[in-house]
Amino acid sequence: MQRCRIAVVGAGPAGCAAAVQCLRLGEVPVLFDRTGEAGGLVVNARSIENNPATGGPISGLEFARRMRAHLDRFRVDVLRRDIQGIRKSQERFVIDTDGEPLVADAVIVAVGTMPVLIDVAGANALHGEGIFYGLTAMLAWCTPNRILVVGGGEAACDFALSLADRSVTTTLLVRAHDLKARGHLATHVATSHCIEIQRCTRCVDVVKTPDGVLVHTEMAGKLFPMIVDAVLVAIGRQSMATSLLGPLGLSVPGLFVAGDARLGALGQTAIAVGDGVLAASAAVAWVNGSGMNASATSI
Repeated sequence: MQRCRIAVVGAGPAGCAAAVQCLRLGEVPVLFDRTGEAGGLVVNARSIENNPATGGPISGLEFARRMRAHLDRFRVDVLRRDIQGIRKSQERFVIDTDGEPLVADAVIVAVGTMPVLIDVAGANALHGEGIFYGLTAMLAWCTPNRILVVGGGEAACDFALSLADRSVTTTLLVRAHDLKARGHLATHVATSHCIEIQRCTRCVDVVKTPDGVLVHTEMAGKLFPMIVDAVLVAIGRQSMATSLLGPLGLSVPGLFVAGDARLGALGQTAIAVGDGVLAASAAVAWVNGSGMNASATSI
């Protein structure tokens, strides 16, 4: 059974920042991610423009590339492991994976978020086969000509604009009268020639057909059919930490939850990076006996 002093679960912005900060403070962490790559959900982002460290707007793919380069400078590898759970054994943590379990004195959980699934007839059967919750996965599945994006928040608008950049005809389905997204992001969506916004409209059901995905939408009590190549859903996200930790819970001495796993679906790289550094500083203090901030959930 492998042993280490600090394990970092998740290689998104918070996890990568935490791993490097651990090294800077003299501790060699073990960094896990189910993909074996740095980036996490940031790879889906069209443009990251509010992180002053980037020097200007950059794509999520470029941000992930820079995170990988940052890890390489500090010689940190991302181990590809599917983390099945974390439990306490005596005074240490046991991380159960699809490979050999790992025993750690402290754990930083930076697993990010998982999508809120759309609750409409037929959606579960088409998950990954017409219904998607991430742009990268959808683009790997098809070369789209017409896409339905469900949601009115920042993620949905970002998806729609990414598709518009590819000249993909996109319908943005919004249940409310106004977009939840604000500012220039909403303005860009509203002025894009490739994006049609359907307001006060909801998705009723989805069916796979030889021509694509048949979607029935409802507006003002009337049903409307639509054929699209795929449906991209962005109606919310929730922390993965609770399901991963199970009975162990979040407030355990030596356990530090960072980034969106702790803060919710903020989706802000600058906040995640800072929170990862904060969690790592607390974890290093913990394994060295000072016990500062026993759980990052209390910060």
